[in-house]
Amino acid sequence: MMKTQPRIALVLSSMKIGGMQRVMLHLADGFIKKGYTVDFVVVKAKGPFLKMLPAEVNLVDLGAKRVLSAFPAMIQYLRKNKPDAILSGLTHINIAMLISRYLSGISTRLVVSEVSNFAQKKIYNTKIWDRFINELVNLFYPFADDIVAVSKDAADDLVKSTKLDPKSITAIYNPVDVDEIIKLSKKEISQTIKLNSTPFILAVGRLSKPKDYPTLIKAFNIIRSKMQIQLIIIGEGEGKLEIEELVNASPYPHDIRLIGETNNPFPFMAKADVFVLSSAWEGFGMVLVEALACGATVVSTDCHSGPSEILENGKYGRLVPVGDPQSLADAIQFSLNHPFPKEQCVARAKEFSVERAVDAYLKILFPETNDRP
Repeated sequence: MMKTQPRIALVLSSMKIGGMQRVMLHLADGFIKKGYTVDFVVVKAKGPFLKMLPAEVNLVDLGAKRVLSAFPAMIQYLRKNKPDAILSGLTHINIAMLISRYLSGISTRLVVSEVSNFAQKKIYNTKIWDRFINELVNLFYPFADDIVAVSKDAADDLVKSTKLDPKSITAIYNPVDVDEIIKLSKKEISQTIKLNSTPFILAVGRLSKPKDYPTLIKAFNIIRSKMQIQLIIIGEGEGKLEIEELVNASPYPHDIRLIGETNNPFPFMAKADVFVLSSAWEGFGMVLVEALACGATVVSTDCHSGPSEILENGKYGRLVPVGDPQSLADAIQFSLNHPFPKEQCVARAKEFSVERAVDAYLKILFPETNDRP
């Protein structure tokens, strides 16, 4: 008899644009190519990334408005389908999955992925619910079969910030499909977003506190006072109003462009004179790898966690202190005049391949070789 393909369940809240969603899409495609059946389980089937799901994926829409109301549907899914392995992403989903597995009575191996720098999340999260979730990590994460951190630094911080056993945490870098990014980077930019001949600095990421756009805007103001240049920021988020106020307060408001969200930022990366990550903290900083894949010269804060590992302590991009507008401005100006060779940037990005990540995840999802197809 032909052996049934092992079934992997990938679990997220939605398919909105985000780093974890990109990771899961890459993993789903990689798992399918290696012969696994993949269920893509979402609390609510919404978001622009839905149309990017591989055709072979089984989309499971729990049809809930929020995670708390998704428990009955999740438990029903687990009891009915009994996947051979489960991978969930984002803290609140991870906790929900650990509870759901227990209540469902199944023994399926469950791996949770923590994408953020946990120490920084605990410091900056001021909402009571966020802090409550953080406390639940200590309670529930020990019941996971494995915990994935998206960088070595993030793994270390997770250990320092919790009571988790270091042996239960595995660092796996986020996967990036460099060939696909290069192909997408060659597409035309929408006619509604016209780029002129003025050099521009680019930032891509959620408009939120971790990305520290205020420092970037201050740095831009310093540079703009000395030369003609633009700042383009791609992204949406809860901090949009604050950032718009900073733009309006800038001496150069017409040279700062907030162009919203796009599922293909790569043509901008390929054309940018400098790509900047100004974050106060990251889990990994996948956008840096994506920018490198486009051949962009990169400047990043040396924040926890990820940038120093991705850029090898400055070998592939310049690193500056967190929250220091002058240092950021100096590094950007230097990079405008001394760009990194594009071939070197692309070669570095290829070291974060989808194939490596897929193999690493499969080793912890199916530690027993006889569970492989």
